[in-house]
Amino acid sequence: MKTIMILIVFMATTCIAVGQAADANVLKGKHELSPGISFQHMKENGSTNFWYLTIPLRWNYFVTNHIGLGTDLTATISTDAEIGVIFSGIMEYNFTGKSKTIPFLLAGAGISNGSLPIDRLALKEEDAALGVFTLGTGLKGFVAPKLLIRVDLQYRQFRGKTTETDWVDGSEYTDKRRVGMMSASLGISLLL
Repeated sequence: MKTIMILIVFMATTCIAVGQAADANVLKGKHELSPGISFQHMKENGSTNFWYLTIPLRWNYFVTNHIGLGTDLTATISTDAEIGVIFSGIMEYNFTGKSKTIPFLLAGAGISNGSLPIDRLALKEEDAALGVFTLGTGLKGFVAPKLLIRVDLQYRQFRGKTTETDWVDGSEYTDKRRVGMMSASLGISLLL
C-alpha cells in the first residue's frame, strides 16, 4: 500500500507541476519504441561475483493522443548464462500538452519464468511460471522531434507457485510466491 501511495503522490505532483493544456504533442497513430540496458554486479562477503545484464524493451501504439497500448519485454542474462524473461501487455496514459515534457501512468499484466527481488531482474527458475502485475509512472521529455528521454518508476508484483524439492529428503512441495519490487529506470523513446 505504501508503494502505491508513493506512485500516486509522485504522479499527482508531476501533473500539477506540468499541467495539462491543449494537445500540442500529437501522438495518435504513432508507435513508440523504448529500448534500455542495465548492468548490475553483486558480490557478498566470501562468495563469488555475480553479474546481471537486463535488457528491457517496450513498444506502444497510440490509439489516441493520450492512450498507448503495447508490450513490455524484459530479459535478464546472469553469470551462469541463464535467461529470465518478463513479458507483459501494458496500457499507458500520457498527459500530453503544450509542454516538452509528458507525464504518464502505466499498468500491465503478464508472465515471467522466474523472479528475484532485485531491481528489474527476472531470473530463470525451473518449473516457474509467475504472473506479473505492473503499475508505474514517469516523465518523458522531447530532446528532438522524434526522440525522448524517459524516466519511470515501476512497481511489479510477481505471484505464482513453483515446485521445489526438499534437499534433505528429496520430496517435492509447492512453494507459493508473492514478491514485490520497485524500480526506477532511465531510457530513450523513439517515435516512429
